[in-house]
Amino acid sequence: MPKNNIHFPQIPKINSLAFHIVRKCLRVQQKEIVRVSGGVHHYPLLQKISLEIRKVGAHPIVNIMDDLNSVSFVNDIPDEYLGEVHPALKELEDSINAELIIYPVYDPVIEKKRDIAKLQIINSKRKRRNQKARYIGMEWPTLPKAEIYGFSLAEFEELYWKAFWVDLDQLTENAEKIKNKLKGAQDVVITSADGSVLSLSIGERPIWIDTGCFTDDLMAAGDLTKNLPCGEVYCSPLEKSAEGSAYFQSVFADGVWIKDLHVTFEKGKITHFDAKEGKDTFDSILKKHTGDKDSIAELGIGINPHVPRTMGNTLLDEKVVGSIHIAIGHNTMYGGINKSSLHWDLVSMSPSISVNGRILMNKGKLNI
Repeated sequence: MPKNNIHFPQIPKINSLAFHIVRKCLRVQQKEIVRVSGGVHHYPLLQKISLEIRKVGAHPIVNIMDDLNSVSFVNDIPDEYLGEVHPALKELEDSINAELIIYPVYDPVIEKKRDIAKLQIINSKRKRRNQKARYIGMEWPTLPKAEIYGFSLAEFEELYWKAFWVDLDQLTENAEKIKNKLKGAQDVVITSADGSVLSLSIGERPIWIDTGCFTDDLMAAGDLTKNLPCGEVYCSPLEKSAEGSAYFQSVFADGVWIKDLHVTFEKGKITHFDAKEGKDTFDSILKKHTGDKDSIAELGIGINPHVPRTMGNTLLDEKVVGSIHIAIGHNTMYGGINKSSLHWDLVSMSPSISVNGRILMNKGKLNI
């Protein structure tokens, strides 16, 4: 089992960071209940965020996890207790107004130690978080992650904080333009960098934007999920409309790079896939999951100008400006119909996109 990590990193502008998250991003209001979760190594920031929440007149609930617990709270619990929630806690869940989760795992290798079958039991019993609450999921740079992605920690932190402190107002303006172009689209054609072509329809499915903060309009529309760092426009296309193939230069999964991946869809289902490297990894991930794991789930467009290329970290990779991502698996949270234990974002660099015959992206360059 892994050792608990209690290294507290030096967090730049920690007071400004806490203020920004609470006031600008989550938009915490007086008397709200706000749940804040993170890892042991996030404690200094969690403390500052909880203090800022109280300054607003709201009430924080703080959860702290470590790498050891992230495994043992899955693998070492009897199956009959997995996913069990006391009625009082269910009532509390329904009272939460906003939530921030800083992904608590310090070393991502730890996630491979969790029992997939037990995780599926937990997911089948426990409903997703309160769907009426504002939610932000936040990535965090650590030394083990940097080593996996081929960076020094200093390089990873520099990239991360540039991406984090992107101009949210400008990002929101750009996202709204793309959202308006995608609304009601019946004919979306994606041409990958290698010439592969995938067509799909969006129809009346909602278009969501991830700009790291909430506005009155977004909340009124039910757009209540954001990431930090942020920067994408996304939706669940009509699943059976997806026809053709897409090309993904590199996908990182289970500690392995899948290179030159081609995926073919017919009526929204994967009918064929191939890769220059890592084909077996792609196959094994599909096999160990359940439900609509091989169905198209999402179309996303990255718009963060400070994420220049993919590195292996999904949350950041899907924000790369000039990229798209096609997800497979679960998508009911985005207005789709797929139910699965898998939601997997596959990033494609420098594609072209036409929407109802008009160019939205040309070889990775957005036309907005």
